Amino acid sequence: MVFKGETYSQYEITKMRVTSLLNVKSLSLRKKMFIMSRTMRNLSYISTVAMLLVFSACKNKDPSVLKVFVRSSNNELMQNAKVIIIADVNSNPVTAAYVDTVQTNSSGFAYFEMDEFFEDVSNGETTGYFDIVAKKDVSQGSGYVHCRAHITSVETVYLAP
Repeated sequence: MVFKGETYSQYEITKMRVTSLLNVKSLSLRKKMFIMSRTMRNLSYISTVAMLLVFSACKNKDPSVLKVFVRSSNNELMQNAKVIIIADVNSNPVTAAYVDTVQTNSSGFAYFEMDEFFEDVSNGETTGYFDIVAKKDVSQGSGYVHCRAHITSVETVYLAP
């Protein structure tokens, strides 16, 4: 480009325009400071909102599940076995009182949704200890499991005749 009889590149012309805008005498120092402070305030609002979104998204939403597999003395998975979990109130840390009963499915496991237990715990505990009793016909077995919030815990109980 030719400007005042001299040739300038596009970069040099842009640089001159920016420099001339910064050197405008009509903008007082107070007005420039106001524009800068408003820009900084907007940036701080945007960064605060972004941080709040990040922290609120970090909440763990995974379900709390206890799966109990029931096997016979021949190591076969048993369907329609009765599985009872009983909170161990003598554990350390103490587990709140809780009892639940479920039948095993066709795959041979009982599925306990433990979210209700962990939501009802008043002291905010995220762990619990449970005794397991499994029965089918005349066979019976027992076990012990450590269950945690937002984790799938798995235990296998073997039935003995």
